[in-house]
Formats: sequence, C-alpha cells, structure tokens
Amino acid sequence: MLNKLKTALSFAPTVEFVDYEDGLLTVKCKKALSFKNTSVKLKTSYGTILALVLVESYDASQEVYRLKLLEHDTVLDKLDIDRREHPRLPKVVRVTSQYFPGFAGTTEDISLSGVRVETTGPLEVGPDITLSIELDDPQLPPLRVSADVAWTGQKVDGRFQSGLRFVYLENELQRTIRRYIDSRLALEKKLHTLEEVDPAELM
Repeated sequence: MLNKLKTALSFAPTVEFVDYEDGLLTVKCKKALSFKNTSVKLKTSYGTILALVLVESYDASQEVYRLKLLEHDTVLDKLDIDRREHPRLPKVVRVTSQYFPGFAGTTEDISLSGVRVETTGPLEVGPDITLSIELDDPQLPPLRVSADVAWTGQKVDGRFQSGLRFVYLENELQRTIRRYIDSRLALEKKLHTLEEVDPAELM
C-alpha cells in the first residue's frame, strides 16, 4: 500500500487549488495536464493533498482546469470547504437557448442554484441569458429560466462544458425544480442503496 502511494505521488502532477464550484475542483497547473491524468498533488494553504480525479475540461480564458473528484468527501474534508450548497443531480436532459451554438445542449447536472451544461462550442461568459430546460417528466412543461454564464471550458472530446447560475427563480419555479431534484435523488437512493426512502420524496 505504501509503495502504491509513493508511486502515485511520484507520477501525479502538482496543481494549485483555485476554487470548488459547480461540483468541480478548479485548479491551475504550470505544465499542461493530460485528460488521462487520474491523480494530482493538490497544493493548498493546508498543505499538499493527493487527490484522485478525472480531468473534465480546460478553460483557456482563465487558464484553469476543472476536475471531478473521485473521492469527493475525503478531499473536501481536507480542504475544509463549506459544502452547504444545493444538492446537485447528475442528469442529462435537453436544454435550448438562442445563446447556445446550434441552439441546443444537454445538462450534466442540475441544482436549485444553476446547471452545468454541455454544448458543441463555448458559451460567452456573461450575464442574463435565457434558456429552456426540458425535464424528463411528462407532467412538467419546459422550464424557462434566466442565468449567468460563470465559466466555460473545452472537454477532451472537443465539446464544451459551462457553469450557468440561475439569476432569479420565482417561488413556483423554485418549488418545481426542488421537487424534481428531490424525487430523482430519492429514486436513485431507492435503486442503489438499502436505505428506507420516504414515499413522499418520490412524489
């Protein structure tokens, strides 16, 4: 075990912690990171942490990489990050907007505060775009929302992912999104764990 750890440390590139947002770790690296990298030495004010990751995208405008943590809770505990964010639902649904290349994309995840989307080209970072989210629920019409584009980065397959933050959600829209996320997360828990699920959560 110790030898495996030493090997991982010797091959893992060193990156500098920038932020944790939209469910992804944002880092800078003096050398180009490969999308094949599976571990990094994460430099923080608390010291250096070995983190198992997937390199999601590179943001050329900010010169940062965004990484998905494979040991999410362990690393965030070490970083002492306040995780009082809205639950994020990993979900792929269609999104349309006149501001998207080809006018359409798909979500990577959904939360009450925003969505992470995948598109064929980069989005322009800036405020106040409108989009329509087509949830996979026949009882719900497409949700029309306004959002700011916080960041965008290119993925290994040439497509782009972007973090969108909802600008203002009316109370009814908030309740609709919250119910949708809660019911889908409860369904996932029921399918993949032995925990008891409150039937009300599936409504």
